[in-house]
Amino acid sequence: MVGTMVGMELEQPLGSVIQGSLSQGLEVRLHPDVSVEEMRVGKFLVVQGRRSRFFCMLTDVALGTANPRIIANPPDPNNLFCRKFWQVVALTARSA
Repeated sequence: MVGTMVGMELEQPLGSVIQGSLSQGLEVRLHPDVSVEEMRVGKFLVVQGRRSRFFCMLTDVALGTANPRIIANPPDPNNLFCRKFWQVVALTARSA
């Protein structure tokens, strides 16, 4: 399924559906400009498919990384360049 997750109140794209199943639900990758801190369990969302819209409720939030070195040696939170660099590298590696 190809789709975009949209917040009910703003209708701005929040992320893209990357996988899912009827029994396990959908997995969505947030767009780089959307903070995971904006996501709350119980939030109502719409997934816009090619032909249909699907009304959804957020039931879980998980964080992950494509590069295990980030966990062992996280970038200094005050270094904006490093934060942006690793964010782009992680998103590129995960989407490939």
